Amino acid sequence: MKNLRLATSLALLLLACTATAQSVTVRGIVVDSIDRQPLPFVNLSVDGDRYRGTFTDPDGRYSLELQPGDRYVEFRYVGYRTMRVPTAELKQGLAMVVMARGGIVLETVEVKAGENPAHRIIQRVIDNRRQHDPTRYNNFRYKAYDKMVLTESSQLKDDFIERGAMFDSVITWMRKLEGDTTRSTILDSINLFLMETVSERNFANGKDNTTVLGTRASGLSRPEFFILATQLQPFTFYKEDIELLETKYANPIAPGTFSRYFFHLEDTLWSGADTVFVISFKPYSHRHFTALQGMLYVNTNGYAIQQVQAGPARLEGLQVRMLQQYGQVNGRWFPLRLHTDMLFPTLVINKTPASIITRSYLTDIHVDEAMPERVRNRYNIRIDPASARRDDSFFIRHRYDTLTVKERATYRVVDSFGQEMNLDRKVRWAMTLVRGSVRTGPIEWPLADWIGLNSYEGLRLGARARTNDNFAERIRLEAFGAYGFRDKAVKYGGSAAYQLWPAADMWLKAGYHNDVFESGVYQAWLVPRKPNFLETIRKYLVGDMYTEQAWQASVQAQVLPALLVEPFGRVGSWQTVMDYHLMQFGSDGLGVALYPYYFTEAGVRLRWAPGEKLARVGNRTERLGTNYPIVWLNVAKGLEAGQGTLNYLKAEALATYTHRWRGTMSTTVNLRGGMAEGALPYFMLFMGRGTQRERSFYVIEDAFHTMPVHGYLSDRYTGILLKHNFGIVVKKGFFQPQLVLQGGALWGTLQEPASHSGINFRVPKLGYYEGGLVIHNIVVTKGPLGKNGFGVGAFYHFGPYAVSDWRENLALRVAYRLGL
Repeated sequence: MKNLRLATSLALLLLACTATAQSVTVRGIVVDSIDRQPLPFVNLSVDGDRYRGTFTDPDGRYSLELQPGDRYVEFRYVGYRTMRVPTAELKQGLAMVVMARGGIVLETVEVKAGENPAHRIIQRVIDNRRQHDPTRYNNFRYKAYDKMVLTESSQLKDDFIERGAMFDSVITWMRKLEGDTTRSTILDSINLFLMETVSERNFANGKDNTTVLGTRASGLSRPEFFILATQLQPFTFYKEDIELLETKYANPIAPGTFSRYFFHLEDTLWSGADTVFVISFKPYSHRHFTALQGMLYVNTNGYAIQQVQAGPARLEGLQVRMLQQYGQVNGRWFPLRLHTDMLFPTLVINKTPASIITRSYLTDIHVDEAMPERVRNRYNIRIDPASARRDDSFFIRHRYDTLTVKERATYRVVDSFGQEMNLDRKVRWAMTLVRGSVRTGPIEWPLADWIGLNSYEGLRLGARARTNDNFAERIRLEAFGAYGFRDKAVKYGGSAAYQLWPAADMWLKAGYHNDVFESGVYQAWLVPRKPNFLETIRKYLVGDMYTEQAWQASVQAQVLPALLVEPFGRVGSWQTVMDYHLMQFGSDGLGVALYPYYFTEAGVRLRWAPGEKLARVGNRTERLGTNYPIVWLNVAKGLEAGQGTLNYLKAEALATYTHRWRGTMSTTVNLRGGMAEGALPYFMLFMGRGTQRERSFYVIEDAFHTMPVHGYLSDRYTGILLKHNFGIVVKKGFFQPQLVLQGGALWGTLQEPASHSGINFRVPKLGYYEGGLVIHNIVVTKGPLGKNGFGVGAFYHFGPYAVSDWRENLALRVAYRLGL
């Protein structure tokens, strides 16, 4: 009996091995029968067995194991005819499965809440939304392979041929590589741009760090484009708002969704032992909000999203589709594939729209480990200095799939003529120009310093030169010179900086300047916001300025991810051409004029930006923004030491916050406040940011349009400016009006007004108030820097300082936007 049991066991083992040996894995792709585009998330099942099936991935590819005796594989997809393919055909190498449109499409009927079977499923998804959000996990890490392709339409090709010689160089190089072939064949054989990136992300306890290990872009060796590719779609579909191309869309799985979206249960599928509900969603026709539409695949294991297809429900001139696929890792749902397709219908000839295609494949995923890896928490994105020098073998190891013939040709051709035409140099020049400078080798020349205009200097001509990485990675030199034709004075200065500690972006700086500055406006905020065009030309209204000659030294460092600090010391003097005297009164009541104004100053500048993403690119820090308020603080103490004769303490703070609502609406809050104690001339105190003068005719951001320029003086003040942008109301050709409501208030006091002799001023003790309405983009025109918008604005001053004649309280302005 014992020998019989042994023989039976051996026979069963042999039979199992034989059956296993006869199993085969078939792979292929499922495409549409008309346009041959891959179909993502098609359901495959073997002989109708719910436990033996799979889905195609976002690229339409599948992998399925077949056993002996299997008869057919069923392909099922919403909106397509269900088809059964014999397993014999699949085993013979039928890699491509073509599905025809026109399957059973259930009629779309909007039903009342409570009667729709999809509502119960979606409500379960909403209830479990937070527990499936990866950014709420304790920790995770993964490697990602990203690919971004810019494909060309026929129209784009024609434009290149007509407008520049670059494509002629492409033709020349292609013919060298491929032989003498026709121009049309050459143009069809490459993409306009191709980029691959391999990165590693580590997230733990709210701290997030991504390291770019390797990056390759056709014709270029610049790794900065990785940052652009990561902004095209969200990492997870579980946020309350989904942001695409800087527009927020209401998430269909967020609270309150049943009053906004209509859901329809399209199909019920299986994934192993779990059920997968296929639910379509779209906005109700009577609701107007920034909406998505698409398809959700909900797995009953935790009622989590397994797959999602989504795109804007209403988007003119551009089509966007995002695909996300999730799987279970260590018992938690986690993204596996993140895809985005953007098509430009206005650039179409012969049904070939220009498009940007991005693909992200996540591998080596670890979730909620007991001992997670330590996170470098100063920079969210760090680009390895060697990332742009990786060879082909590096990318071959990390690619999810091999490159297509067209993609390989893109690298071969574009890399060749990119080296010949020195595209890297041209791209560096263009990126510098976007930042407002012209680049000539190791020197950059900021455009804003070439020419200026204000009421004090008149026409100001000058130049500023500063070194870049081509000169030295850790040394920065800068010098400037300018001349004002009205004040007939030369301005000049220079500085040097050395990077002490690259990991903390710590710089030691020293320099000297002899220049003029606007009275009552602090000049040295740490990393100030970049002013727009009209903020820059506001200087035309400035007629009250003072001269500062100063030596200064500082140390600037990113001591925390959110905190930038710069302690400084300064020694110098202030001068003014006005018949003004700062008086100091003794106990006997007699006043003594303090002049000239020599100062010795020590202080600190701070910038606090919680949640701001930082990217370390080479030796440069790029700030990618934050969804939280940003605060600036400057504190300076005047010392009666050295040549200093003034004893004072001055502090000023600025806080800004922009909340982006769903769609393109936004609300901006700008808070300011300051205090000054001790002996300080009026031009070092605080003045309201007014723009009312005889030549005022345009809308200025963050300003009072009815307040006179330099009309109100304070040594303690608080101010607030509010702005709500309703976004584009109507879009009809050149008519694209955008409504903006604005309001502001300023309160201030002056402790010793008698100390300031020779000037006229008012103190906003009772409060200065203003409200306004701006209509931007009433007319939109095309310009060399993009679209230009023309509109109007009206502002009204009310409150205790308003005059009886309402016309004197009203300010009408022209609203102009350059390069929309």
